Order: sequence, then structure tokens, then C-alpha cells
Amino acid sequence: PELPLGQSNIPVLANPVKLSVGLGHACAIDDEGVKCWGDNSSGQLDVPDLFFPSVISAGDNFTCALDANGVKCWGDNSSGQLDVPDLFFPSVISAGDNFTCALDANDVKCWGDNSSGQLAVPDLTNPTQVSSGVGGAGGTFSGSANAFFSCAIDDGEIECWGSNNWGKTEAPPMMFNPTDVSAGREHACAVATLPLEDINLP
Repeated sequence: PELPLGQSNIPVLANPVKLSVGLGHACAIDDEGVKCWGDNSSGQLDVPDLFFPSVISAGDNFTCALDANGVKCWGDNSSGQLDVPDLFFPSVISAGDNFTCALDANDVKCWGDNSSGQLAVPDLTNPTQVSSGVGGAGGTFSGSANAFFSCAIDDGEIECWGSNNWGKTEAPPMMFNPTDVSAGREHACAVATLPLEDINLP
């Protein structure tokens, strides 16, 4: 069925390789660059000039991309989510609920809304991945019950910070060698090795 903001009206894509879904819009990278569709109430579909984009991340009402020149963001800037700080060889970007985090050669840096401490990145030793929570498409929520948190993989452990509704920043212990982490609206998931005592051997 067609969604109310045009989120299901996918444009013609030429060999798409990356996809990111935000609150009411989505963006993809294909052979021709970045294409976005859905809600454009804040200009989140108005893709600027990009030079060989390689990473795309759709937030609530804004979008960020990594190209050969660095990170560029467009759309809503009510919380400073377009004000990209100085980044040194960024490799990962994750747009969340009115804020964004990026992993560069030095550390994880976040910018935008800090109402729940989502910019207060903890001391990380060797971060290799970062993911920022995004509110669900079409969702309505109030107060602090928002996706204002991020998680990162750091030295073989999951570190999360920001809003802790429902314990979403409390990564379970005993996850060995996590390789991927993804923050949602009120929860996070990670790919990791199970402890030996949790593996049922025949």
C-alpha cells in the first residue's frame, strides 16, 4: 500500500548499493549518486552536490552523507543537526533523532540535539562502529521517550550513551567480539559471539 508521505514511491534506481530509512523519508546511493523520497517538509530530500558519495544516513527530518570531501547534511537544522564539526577521515555516519554521530580516524563525534546527553560520547579506546537511534516512521512520542541514544563497538564491547528509557543504553554483559550494532527507537541489537555456557552442544 502507498504510505501517506510518499515513502513507498521509490524512484528509478540504477544499481543501488546503499539504503537508509528515516522517520518519513528514505535515501539510497546508486550509480548516479544519492536519491531520496518521501516526506520533504524540512528539505530532507533536497540532496546537495556530492562528490562520489559512499555512505548515506537518514535521520528524523534531515539526511547526512559521506562523500570524497567529507560529511554533508541537509534538511531540518532546528537542533544544529546540520552543523557538522571538524572530522578527520570519517568512515561511518549515523543520523538519529535530531542528532548525528560519526566515526573518524580519531574518535566518535556527535552533533545536534543534546537534550538527553546523546552528544556526551564516553571515553572510547578503539571504536569501530557507531549507530544512533531513529524514531519509527510515522511514530508519535513525547517527553524523553525518544530515540535519543547511540551505541558503539569499542575494543570488543558495546558502549551506549544518551537517553536510557527501557534500559536501552545498558548493553548486556558477556557479548564476545561484537561485529555490528544497530540502535532503534527504544532498543538496540548487536551481532556477537555467544558465551560458551549459552551454546547448546549435542
